[in-house]
Amino acid sequence: MAMMDEARPEGEARGPTFEDLTLDDTLNDLERVEVYGDSHIALQRLVHVRLLAEVAETYGFEATRDRLLPLVDKRVSDEEFVVRQNLAEQLRGVARMLHEHGGDEGYSLIVERVLRSLARLVVDIQPEVRIAAGESLVTVAAMLKPADLGARLLTIVVHLAHNDEAEDMRMTAAVLLNELAVSLGPELCEQFVCSELEHLARDPVFRVRKATALNIDAVCRVVGPAVAAARLLPSFLLLADDDIWGVRKACAESLVCVSKALVPEVRVAKVLPLMQSFLRDASRWVRNSAYQHLGPFLATLPPAAITPAVLAPFIAMAPRVDPPRGTMPASTPPPDAELSIFCAFSFPAVAFTLGGARWDELRSLFLVLARHPEKKVRRPISYALHDIARVVGPDLTFRDLFPVFDLFCRDVDDVRRGVIRGMAPFLASLHPADREACVPVLRETLDSVPARGWRLRRLLARQMHSLARIFSPMMVFAQVRPVAESLLKDEVAAVRNAVAVRLAPLLETVGAASLVLREDIEASLLSGATSGNASTRLTLARALEALAAELPPEDFLGSFLATLKRLGRDPVPGVRRRVAALARRAAEAAASAKAAAAASDALKPAAPAAGSAVSTAGASAGASAAAGPASATSSPEAAAALAVCASEPSALGGSGGGGGGGKAGAIAVSGASEATTSSVRGADAVTMSTDDTAALFLIENPDRAPPTPALAYLADAPGMAELLAQLRRDADAEVRLAAGEEVVVGARRGAVGSDEGRGGPEHDEQGAASGAGSESMLAGESGEAPGVEGAPEVAVAPAVVGNPDDPDAFADAAFASGLPSSAAVAPAVSEAVPPIPPAVDGSA
Repeated sequence: MAMMDEARPEGEARGPTFEDLTLDDTLNDLERVEVYGDSHIALQRLVHVRLLAEVAETYGFEATRDRLLPLVDKRVSDEEFVVRQNLAEQLRGVARMLHEHGGDEGYSLIVERVLRSLARLVVDIQPEVRIAAGESLVTVAAMLKPADLGARLLTIVVHLAHNDEAEDMRMTAAVLLNELAVSLGPELCEQFVCSELEHLARDPVFRVRKATALNIDAVCRVVGPAVAAARLLPSFLLLADDDIWGVRKACAESLVCVSKALVPEVRVAKVLPLMQSFLRDASRWVRNSAYQHLGPFLATLPPAAITPAVLAPFIAMAPRVDPPRGTMPASTPPPDAELSIFCAFSFPAVAFTLGGARWDELRSLFLVLARHPEKKVRRPISYALHDIARVVGPDLTFRDLFPVFDLFCRDVDDVRRGVIRGMAPFLASLHPADREACVPVLRETLDSVPARGWRLRRLLARQMHSLARIFSPMMVFAQVRPVAESLLKDEVAAVRNAVAVRLAPLLETVGAASLVLREDIEASLLSGATSGNASTRLTLARALEALAAELPPEDFLGSFLATLKRLGRDPVPGVRRRVAALARRAAEAAASAKAAAAASDALKPAAPAAGSAVSTAGASAGASAAAGPASATSSPEAAAALAVCASEPSALGGSGGGGGGGKAGAIAVSGASEATTSSVRGADAVTMSTDDTAALFLIENPDRAPPTPALAYLADAPGMAELLAQLRRDADAEVRLAAGEEVVVGARRGAVGSDEGRGGPEHDEQGAASGAGSESMLAGESGEAPGVEGAPEVAVAPAVVGNPDDPDAFADAAFASGLPSSAAVAPAVSEAVPPIPPAVDGSA
């Protein structure tokens, strides 16, 4: 090695060795950025410059000020442009930290240090660096005070706009003037930005003029219609008449945004002729760009200005041609398909602008688009069909739109998805008699969906509650009910769940006309309680959970209470968990209702004499509010949250007890003319109003809503208290957890019974029964953990059941209600105990 070093020419640089590339593991992140951010090896500088924002956020203001900003000053002039580019990207994060945590000193550092660095990077010779610096400059601009916008920020951009030596700098100035318009405000834009854009619009270099044409719309919006028409529109018209087709094409692309910033009269008088000239331009690139933006532009005009002559180019975008004959590659779209796609996307906006009275002018175009051979053209029409129906009215909908609707229901999945999603509002737009005649399309649509098309069936299932409200009771019983029952028996749990929670409107509609027919539907639904398939019984439990909250109490108690109690004793834990969660929610709702009534009585205005206080815990230290005249809580949310706090001693995160440290304490409510809340955390005591108490609960539990008041009646139903007590003693820990009982989790978490399956929605037929053997894998009543000797006991707080149709919402509700994460549950045995699943009600 020594001989090689001696043979190396003196002027040749020595490459990095293995020792040079080795990082010191004893350094923390801040020290690494400090040391290796100044390394002579470019790769090390790049890697550690990318950590600047993260390290600044982690180590705080002082470390950023004293140790990171000096490094920023050095790296601004780094010889590697990729290092400068990443530095420019990181500066927005560093500025954000200084703004949030630095106070006045942090703001001073942003103005003096960060802006100075960005001013150097925004004039970099590399376009990648300028783009990154410009994006960071826009972010930092939102943090500046109005007094510094002109002197500190705008001067940077104006200097770029007057750089006569480098056209790239003037192009960058045009982009920044547009992007900074909102931050600069109308006064600075009118005084300075408009003048700079007028100057750049007359630049001798066409690339600068093109950049100006593309970046004038935001300034037009900020300065207002009058200034835009007086100062910026003449420059835009000058650019639209440019000799270079690229500049004219840029104007065509910006035309819609500029038109929106002007008053209708100016749009018709000045901008409409400009669009027409673009449609006749000598360059096909300009014409294509104009046609692509023609539909959105027409939507900005008054209906009276859209004459048949103005509308004709839009109608011509979808030529009436037969599908091409012969052989074509599969990836080659039919002729004119691209313009037809743009036409289809903007067709609903143009139809809305013209209104139903002028539908005949668009009818032929609609039929061409609906029967276009390219599915990308039919797809936007299918998604907007119900919106078009609202525009044209019921008569024209039945005559012109329903045949297309029926055709789309049997189209490819991409097209069919849109029409099924809007099926209920589309049918609702028809006359009742026509709607009744169209109802067989429901069964035809369901029968046409292939077995693997479960997502389409789920979309149809999500329409059941709306469909039940728009048809007559007899038609609901004869046509909608069979479709709903078929979906309830679907092989995919996501489909079953979607329809199970939407059955209440169906029962209400049919029951309003005939109790016999309603009882027939109820008998068919309740027959699932005796099914040998656990998934069927679990689906029924989900349906009962939704019906309990939506049906009148007397209807639910008379028809479904016996079945609910039977499912509470089901042999499959997954089914019992659903009932346990419902019973717990009902008990919480009843307790909240009683507490709300007590609180309301206590907070009624009394004599002006001194009163007592509402004592609770959980307010942050240092906050205080003067006691004032008592009144009822000023918002329903506050009253509901206060009721939850009153009914749950640990609602604020504590463990009970009146005035202990931390966030503990029960709520004691007594009548008073001055209702205040006393909170103790450590040695600090503060007073809060009762509305503040409710707000505190919502702040500290942002994802947890109070129990549904509609379920309160269920807690007092015969046998429900006994059923809940039984479920809290269940052999399955997950059932006890769902019922609100604290359980002890052992070393391994058992297989949670789930109707969502383990392999996706297509492979879940036996999902509900998978929890049958969970008792053997969970701790019993004694809390002993089988398989792990000496495993610690972990108390798990009960969870709240979320939206039964959204598995993700179950997880959110479980965590929001206090179910700890795996890190908080058992850090000491995290290697031996798998994370606790967030859902405890049968979801995966």
